[in-house]
Amino acid sequence: MIKKGILASSFQSSSINSQYILDVYGDAASAFSLRKLSQYYTGSAIRVRRSSDNSELDIGFDATDSLDEVSLSSFVGSGNLFLFTEQFDNAYWAKQRVTVTANQTPAPDGNTTADLIAETTGTNTHLIQNVSSATLLESGSNYTLSVYLKKGPGAGAPDIMQLILTTAHFTSSLYANYNINTGTVVNSAGAITASIEPAANGFYRCILTAQCTTYLAGSVVMPFLAFTNNNSALGRLPSYTGATNRNVFAWGAQFNEGSTAQTYASASSVQVGSGYVTTWYDQGGSAFNATNTTSSNQPVIVNYGNIKKTGIRPTILFNGSGDTYLITSGYTITQPNTTLVVAKNMQSTFVAARQIYIGLTNVQRLSQAATTGFLQLATGAGTAASTTSIGTILRSFYVLYSGNNSQLYTNNNLILTGSGGLPGGGSLSNISIGGNTTANNFEGGISEIIYYNFNRNNTRAGMESNLNTYYTIYSYPTTFIYVLYKIIHYSIYY
Repeated sequence: MIKKGILASSFQSSSINSQYILDVYGDAASAFSLRKLSQYYTGSAIRVRRSSDNSELDIGFDATDSLDEVSLSSFVGSGNLFLFTEQFDNAYWAKQRVTVTANQTPAPDGNTTADLIAETTGTNTHLIQNVSSATLLESGSNYTLSVYLKKGPGAGAPDIMQLILTTAHFTSSLYANYNINTGTVVNSAGAITASIEPAANGFYRCILTAQCTTYLAGSVVMPFLAFTNNNSALGRLPSYTGATNRNVFAWGAQFNEGSTAQTYASASSVQVGSGYVTTWYDQGGSAFNATNTTSSNQPVIVNYGNIKKTGIRPTILFNGSGDTYLITSGYTITQPNTTLVVAKNMQSTFVAARQIYIGLTNVQRLSQAATTGFLQLATGAGTAASTTSIGTILRSFYVLYSGNNSQLYTNNNLILTGSGGLPGGGSLSNISIGGNTTANNFEGGISEIIYYNFNRNNTRAGMESNLNTYYTIYSYPTTFIYVLYKIIHYSIYY
């Protein structure tokens, strides 16, 4: 007989369940998330270091018990991939058939820091670009380029200037031509959004937004600002013979993640507007916090002013090329043990095995295989691989390590039953979230990871449902069978 209220609770409990998974499925050995996992937890979610001055701040939760994005954004500030954003004469900016004279006129902020950029008489393109520098660009994300321009004093000073983006990570045809005399966008090509805004002291802010098409975690040269022979009809990076009396005032170069130009963020030798996770706090009650004190190995939570997300929820972005990871130590989890994970791989090619987590002392791990991207479980004794590629979608994972009975579920589907090297071997200690400390690190976002030192198969469906409710990972069938399952599930366990 079904108890009174069970039918209602099967539909109403999802919102409670989604916020407080540890209040329903407790006894976690350790638990890390960007949402509050228990209504009784009083600590913060993460500790963040901002790139501008290396200051750190604990970031907690908002009124809905999700990550406090307002406090995070306020602390980190506006983002800018570029350096020396008001010093185009600096060696950071490569000049191709142009010259730069520093500090020639008052900039939009009132200081005399706007530079004069002029063509040379060379024949070819006339542009300025940054030298190769460390960059993190995510395929599918939007990025916005902007700069303040004003017509120069030369007899041939052009009305028409061009903004462009690198063809290595954006489509090859992208550009926009701007009339900096009338304040209009006069020509463009490619899937872009181009706009121009008036600013102080006769300047216009020229803005170009486009979607990254190729993931990058490394260095890149970014073509940026080009002359056009004062011809609005010319396409990307036109070639012609220049003239020294063609010049333009420029100030405030900015490249931020997102679909709009953020409030201008000045930068010199230090990149601004990014936030890195130094500590992921353990909400499981044992204070086994996951930490990393090495700046270059800390994963990203804010990239060039934009909070990293998978879907609508924040995530911590681990950069496999930069060997980013967070280590929690002080305890050992033996078999049988259970791990819940929410993660999204960002890399579309699988040139190397990538580990979502690994025990550094005892190498039990969840990873993807090289070449195929097949998800797999492994210990020091061997590997059991599925035939399901990790792909580039948001996934929940339910991992049971229990000898020959080991199992791997993703998005509520069983894809692997343990065999081969799994029996009798492997435990978790000195856990590294995001992969090994030297190689094979995960390239993507991890939003939640919970460890249990026992078999949780009897509550697996409810736990995965909890993850799906909060993160919107996959769709459940809206059939009577599913509704009946929910009623029975809650009547048994609650």
